[in-house]
Amino acid sequence: MLTTSDFENAGVAAAFSYAANATGNVTCLNLYVDAQTTATTLQLGLYANGSGTPGTQLRTCTVTPVTPGAWNVCTITSQAVTSGTTYWLAVLAPTGDIYWRHTGGTGSYKVQPGLTALPATWSGTGGYPGSNMSAYAGN
Repeated sequence: MLTTSDFENAGVAAAFSYAANATGNVTCLNLYVDAQTTATTLQLGLYANGSGTPGTQLRTCTVTPVTPGAWNVCTITSQAVTSGTTYWLAVLAPTGDIYWRHTGGTGSYKVQPGLTALPATWSGTGGYPGSNMSAYAGN
């Protein structure tokens, strides 16, 4: 788990890029939710890479209730991933604020405001380079 806390307000989706470290199938999405979180429901999503930004949504799932100060997990329909390929993990709190842990790194961080659900195709342009969130896709 990473050590620095960051957040987004309700309705703002955040997505972080990761390169898959193995080829196989993932069946769950995991996010460490920091203790200050006020959201009671989270949407997590896995996106394909779209030229340096989240592209097409591959899978989504919902965490409810949210457990602040702990790893939160939700199940997705099995999704194939390829080693070395970039994917994006996204989080959205439709109501309440979401806090997570992050650190500098090789990933990118993109945001998209004004949402009640994760979008099928990402259109947000804001973001920051060199950041990784305490999140992963697994099985």
